[in-house]
Order: sequence, then C-alpha cells, then structure tokens
Amino acid sequence: MTRVEEMRYVESNARSLGVPMAVLMENAGTAVSGVVAHMTSAKGRVLVVCGPGRNGGDGLVAARQLLKRGRSVTVSLVVPPDDLRAAETKSNWEQYLQLNGRHIHAGQEDWVRRTRLEIRACRLIVDAIYGTGIRGEVVGDVAEVIDDMNRSRKPIVSVDTPSGLDPFTGTAATKVVKAKVTVTFHAMKIGLTSRPDLAGDVRVADIGIPESASLFTSSRDVREALPARGKFTHKGDYGTVLVVGGSELYSGAPALAALAALRTGAGLVYIACPEKVVDAIRSMSPDIIARGLPGGMISRGHTEAMRRELDRADVVALGPGLGRTEGTAEGAMEIARQALALGKRLVVDADALPVCESPPDSFSPGSVIATPHAGEFKRMSGVEVGAHWAERAEHVKAFANSHKCTVLLKGYHTVISDGLLVKVNQGGNPGMSKGGMGDVLTGVISGLLAQGSTTMGAACGAARLCCEAADLLLSSKGFHYTASDLVSALPEVMRKYDRFAD
Repeated sequence: MTRVEEMRYVESNARSLGVPMAVLMENAGTAVSGVVAHMTSAKGRVLVVCGPGRNGGDGLVAARQLLKRGRSVTVSLVVPPDDLRAAETKSNWEQYLQLNGRHIHAGQEDWVRRTRLEIRACRLIVDAIYGTGIRGEVVGDVAEVIDDMNRSRKPIVSVDTPSGLDPFTGTAATKVVKAKVTVTFHAMKIGLTSRPDLAGDVRVADIGIPESASLFTSSRDVREALPARGKFTHKGDYGTVLVVGGSELYSGAPALAALAALRTGAGLVYIACPEKVVDAIRSMSPDIIARGLPGGMISRGHTEAMRRELDRADVVALGPGLGRTEGTAEGAMEIARQALALGKRLVVDADALPVCESPPDSFSPGSVIATPHAGEFKRMSGVEVGAHWAERAEHVKAFANSHKCTVLLKGYHTVISDGLLVKVNQGGNPGMSKGGMGDVLTGVISGLLAQGSTTMGAACGAARLCCEAADLLLSSKGFHYTASDLVSALPEVMRKYDRFAD
C-alpha cells in the first residue's frame, strides 16, 4: 500500500532521476488504453471524460492510443481548453486534435447535453476527470455529468482513482464516479481497496517509475523539510529546540547538537546539562544558551528544574553526551514522558535510546524519532542487522510500527521508517566514522522538526544534508574532518535550498 506523501516523493524523485512527467503520462495513458481495448470490440465507441490536470492528460493519451487501435473515440473536456493546467496535458490535447479526434468541451453551448448524448451512444466511458489530488466536493456541471455517467450503467474505467474518491483515505465526495475497473499507477492505494463499491476491479499499472524513486532519498527530501522564509518573520517563527544531555566525559556532544540545530535554521536553541559542565559548554560558542542542572549527570528530578525550557521548546533532543551513569536512564525516561505530555516532539539519541525499548504510553505516530546505529538497534530490538538496506528495511519498519515512532538506523545505507513508509539514504563517506557525527545529525533533525517538518521528513532531510556536507568536506579535507567541521559545512550545502516565501 502507498500513501499520498510517498506518491509525492516518488513522482518528484522520478523526475530528478531523469524520468519526465510527460513520459510517465504517456505510459499511464497507454496502460489505460490497453485495458479499455481489451474490454471493447473494434466497433466499440468510447467516451473519454477529461479534467484540467494531469489525470485529464492521462485520459487524453488513452484517447489518442485508442484512436490508433481503431476505436471510435470522443473526448469531453470538463473545462475550456484554455483552462487546462499542466503543460503535459495541454500538449496531449494538441496531439489529440492533430489526429482529428472527436471532441466537445465546457464553454460550448449545450456541453452537458452533448456529453449526455455521447454517454448514451458509447459502449464504455473512461473517467479521467480528477485524480489523486481531489479535494472537497464536486459541484456544478461536472457533478451533473458524473450523475449521468453513473446512471448510464455503461462500464466505466477510472484513471488512477474514481473521480471524487480520495484513494489514500477512502473518503468519497457526495458526487463520485462508480467504476467497473480502476487502473491505478505504480502501487496500490489503501483507499481503493477499502471502497470496492466505487473502485471496482483495481489493476496496478507499472508506468516506468524506477525502484530507486520510491526508495532512495533525494534533494526533494531536503526541500520538503525546509520551509521558505518570509521577509517579516522572526526567531519565534522557526521553532525552539531544547537539547538535554552532557556529562563530565561528553561535554561537547550537546554543544554539537545545539549548533547543528541553529545552523539548520531553528529560531532558538537551549541546552539543559549538568551544572558541572555548563561553563565548559557555554565556552564553546557565544550562540549557546545553556542551563545547568544540579549534580554531574542528568537524573530523576531534573524535569522540574528545566520546566521553563521544556515549556518553551517545540522539540526536545534527548541523549547527546548523556552517559550511562546510574540513574541517567531513569532521568531520560522521566524527561521523555514529561516532554510528550506537554505535546513536544522528541528526538532520542545515544544513551537515551533505552527510552524507546519500552516506550512511554504517550508515544504516538509523528511524535518521536529514534536514531540508533546498528549496535544500539540490536540492544533496542534484539535484532542484528546487516549493512545493506535490504537487510535492514523490514526490521526497522517493524520496530517503528510496533513502538509508534520513526526510526533512523544510521550507516552508509541509512534506513528510515515510520512503520509504514521506508526510505533509504545512501551516501556519505568513511570520514563520518568518528565521534560526534550522530550528535550533529540529532541537531539537524531537531532543527528541521522545529521548523515544522514531519518526523519522516525531518529524518530523511537531515540524513541527506549531513551526507552532502560530509561529501563537501571530503573534497577539501579527505577523511580528516571532525564533527565540528560538519557543523561548519552545513551552511554551504544548505544555501542552495534557501528560498524566500512568496
């Protein structure tokens, strides 16, 4: 099954991999024409009802291909030709006209009546009015045409989804096409299987989207995770991150995470750390705002001491430099519970990962990201995974699903799953195999979450950004860069994604 977020990624990634939308549209329409040709005789008359978007473009391709197969075809556009939205749809309309295909369209006198006559005269109807982007109710003349299509009792073949049905949720508009066959593209959609009364016999067509488009991250993941910036915005518009961690041995870790979150664009970043290391952490950068907590480690009872920072935060990054001193695990669990109870989102790393082994009841999809490496994942799940994504994907997906969190399993093949969707970030280089890199990743994820990204989006975008920064450093420093260098390289790779809001 696939979801709307996945299809958006897939289509964008396919384009970035060199498969143009025009090619996908041609393949989609050709697949539909094959189904229709099989259902009709050579003398069968076909009516193709097309909408203004890419779904209509798929229908126009099908109409053109059916003409070439010797079928009698009429196209009815539900908008005037000048209102066709996508460039590929306009192109296919022109190609259909060049074949002297019969056509009628909205804006002509008596268009609804003429479409009704075509419905009566045809043997089969192709529904290419609205696709997966349908929102709200279908009204006006189009609603009347859909009623006529349904009342005709002619077989209807819907393109990708019956018009008026959301194929990802199964939600239907008041006016919705009742198809005999639905030809959907690339992957099955859960809303189609839940509504056989509307979708009929669902057939999945391969339209040439590469496997890598649906699996591997791309620059689109970063663009999706990073918001455009308005000229009149302020720091409060870009979220607040609270990094909780640090110990006498690992004082640099929370600082790396905090600076990475700032570089990624978070408006404000605080650190809550043991008071024994707070001055050392503050000395690392004037950008750091750190609050010291009593004692030399994070432990139970510290939640109230950092309550003001917890209240301010949108995201809590828990674990950088936490250490494994007795009591830290209990303290981390207490902080996690309180943060989630306050509606904060949580990034869990390093020595705080035991929080995810037996997660709080307040864990819910979209609220928690865990970032283990392979050894930590084995301790969390009891499963030893290999290095290749194929040896990781199902285990990560299963754990994320059962523990109601998003998991980012680090490695050259970084596997990310929210329990439904699986993505792989392939990249980086061996220079990343040193201490502190995970703290930077935690900071980047937290910064993206603070700016409004989803947990899945933030994890994918952060993994991609860190690998791009590492590859930039490889060109100037070889394998000999540090986690601090990675933080410093982030602006260079991120500026190509910067954009002003309209």
